[in-house]
Amino acid sequence: MVEEAVGNNSYEDHPWASTIHGMLPKCRCFRNSLIETLFELGQQGDKAFSEMPHHPDLNAHMTIWGTGRTYKHRLILKEVSMSKISSPKRSEGERFVRIAVGIAALGGLLFGYDTGVISGAILFIKKEFSLSTTLQETVVSAVLIGAVIGAVIGGALSDRFGRRKIIILAGVIFSLSAVGTALAPTVTALISGRIIVGVAIGLASFTAPMYISEVSPAKVRGSLVSVNQLAVTVGIVVAYLVDYALSAIQGWRYMFGLAAIPSAILVIAMWRLPASPRWLLSRGMADKARSVLQRIRGTQ
Repeated sequence: MVEEAVGNNSYEDHPWASTIHGMLPKCRCFRNSLIETLFELGQQGDKAFSEMPHHPDLNAHMTIWGTGRTYKHRLILKEVSMSKISSPKRSEGERFVRIAVGIAALGGLLFGYDTGVISGAILFIKKEFSLSTTLQETVVSAVLIGAVIGAVIGGALSDRFGRRKIIILAGVIFSLSAVGTALAPTVTALISGRIIVGVAIGLASFTAPMYISEVSPAKVRGSLVSVNQLAVTVGIVVAYLVDYALSAIQGWRYMFGLAAIPSAILVIAMWRLPASPRWLLSRGMADKARSVLQRIRGTQ
């Protein structure tokens, strides 16, 4: 819908002409020359816009600007209402990115959950295994040993095998450690399970945000990477809620075991996603990288 900013062939009656009069009250020759030039530009813009081919999905918001060379004042000569132009392929690409980010962020959720769940579980573990203060500290802090190991090896592994495969590996480790700690018959087995889950935390904390950044469009990359950090926080909150819900039955084994559910979802869903285009390109697989980029951007 085009709303005319220039209604007739005389330029002296238009609001932007009076604006120039106010800006340049003493420079009559230059002022009139500037007004005439801007008016001509506006007419040329009208003509160009009228000759544009009609597009049924286009309800454009277009602004034609006139700018004086000496004075950097921009004057609106024409304004046309604009609505967002939608493309089915682009929408498809955006949907794919959202799904990929949501799945990869499950690694962050598990990071937060397995870090926070011990705070409630340790209250019942120390009773069942009659733990000393030192052993309680060991059970709680064992996850950090594994996290350091996972963080150290995560970079080299993700460069060699790809971010996607390492996230899947982390998901498998999360699942096995969840079952292992839930069924731990001794405190030694429990500590071992906590170290193993720490390795998964280290891998996920490094690889998940990297994968998200490499499948995200540049204009929203920062905000989408922050989804992983949000997922970590949500995971901690969920762990506290689960601890509270199961405290009545002293179900510390269930607290650990429930992590197997999102872990399995992560493995299955991540298996269906492609490798990141940057990693594919670094391995010389340009055609596959181009295919993934087209899927992300919704372009040919």
